[in-house]
Amino acid sequence: MLLRNMRWQVTERRLRRTSVFLVLLCLAMLVTGLTVLEPHLDGYVFLAWWFLCFVLTLAAALAALVDILVLRNIGRALDGEFRSGVHSKKRRTDGRDDKTPPDSRAGQGGSTPRPRDQAR
Repeated sequence: MLLRNMRWQVTERRLRRTSVFLVLLCLAMLVTGLTVLEPHLDGYVFLAWWFLCFVLTLAAALAALVDILVLRNIGRALDGEFRSGVHSKKRRTDGRDDKTPPDSRAGQGGSTPRPRDQAR
């Protein structure tokens, strides 16, 4: 379990660093292409420069999407572990199984809701 969590942390860290690097590279290419290299970008060089900038932007977006999916999977796994731990503790303290709703036990002090007109 610990090794799996450490592996996810390394993967997340590497993925986030790659995403930040790609975004910064795209921004640097954008600023450089619009200022310093503008007079030098003609014809095919112009197309190649902006196509490369577009591809790097798509790669950054794809890395962000993969990061979101990884985080969602980790959240689901942790939620499942948490829920299984809560249910096992509840079973030990309550003495009932998970399928029995808490209100179905007669005489356990469950309250019934009163209608609104009787509340006043």
